[in-house]
Amino acid sequence: MLILSVFGPVYLVVGLSLLIYKEEWRRFVGTFVSDIPARRFMGVFPLALGLLIFNTYNVWSKDIYVVVTIIAWAASLKGVFYLLAPASWIKPLGAWFDSDSKLNVWGGLVVIIGAVLTYYVYMV
Repeated sequence: MLILSVFGPVYLVVGLSLLIYKEEWRRFVGTFVSDIPARRFMGVFPLALGLLIFNTYNVWSKDIYVVVTIIAWAASLKGVFYLLAPASWIKPLGAWFDSDSKLNVWGGLVVIIGAVLTYYVYMV
């Protein structure tokens, strides 16, 4: 499936980036949390992408392709949250990236998801 063939490698590379460039990600998240206009602007992309995907592919099946629908819904909800949530709700999210151990967990999780999706799409 085309969408998974994009999501898999993107997640894999973003996860590796989280593991390799921890300080840069901490700075990015810190800026994102404190810059309200940028956060609102960045909310548009996941909302639009999520809506586009689940309006063209909204399948609830018992196979790997349900991941596309879950990612689409999660992206849409993330976009709505960034656009509508007050700053006081966003600031605590910065704590998810404030230490190397937390970034290792997030990066590792994203790498695993990306590797599984990539394997499934390109090898199975």
